[in-house]
Amino acid sequence: LITIGMFMLISCSNEPVFKVSGTIEGAQKQMIYLEQNSLTKITIVDSCEIGKDGSFSLEAASPSYPDFYNLRIGERSLTLAIDSTEHIQVNCSLNDLPNTLNITGSEASLEIAKLRASARTSSREELRKISQDVIVSNPRSLAAYYAVFLKQNGNYIWDMSDTKDLRMYQAVATSFKVWMPEYDRTKNLLTQVEKYIDEQRSLR
Repeated sequence: LITIGMFMLISCSNEPVFKVSGTIEGAQKQMIYLEQNSLTKITIVDSCEIGKDGSFSLEAASPSYPDFYNLRIGERSLTLAIDSTEHIQVNCSLNDLPNTLNITGSEASLEIAKLRASARTSSREELRKISQDVIVSNPRSLAAYYAVFLKQNGNYIWDMSDTKDLRMYQAVATSFKVWMPEYDRTKNLLTQVEKYIDEQRSLR
């Protein structure tokens, strides 16, 4: 039994993990949560109490497929994109947590933060151009997936029922199908795209 226990501990310690750490000013002694924001549910994967100096450190098992995570304190949260074994660092104040651009260790997470910032400050046409650049530059990234479902003032900036806009969704869906065919996000997006393609064919 002791041997089995030691083997299990060694096996667990070899499991790939990712880390999120940094400093949140004004949040001392508060609880901070790391949540996996999957397609169907939100799950807390780690938590800790922020130190007196505002520092925190969280880690969790690397996801089977790239996925979105929330770094949350109370009602404030920051969206992160986790691919495998990143070590992401976030340094900001509590009030700036949802909008901070002070993110290192994950290019996709920073791109998502920039998209959110642009949604607050740019016109719809400017935002479409910015998000299109993200999609075209790397359609297989989580930032591209986030971009096609980006909202401004509660409305999607891309319309899947529009033939031209549908191309953006197709670019991401096709790339995800090539690299991650069994991923639930891939299957869900492909289903939506194929539905609109069939509707357009029927109309023609």
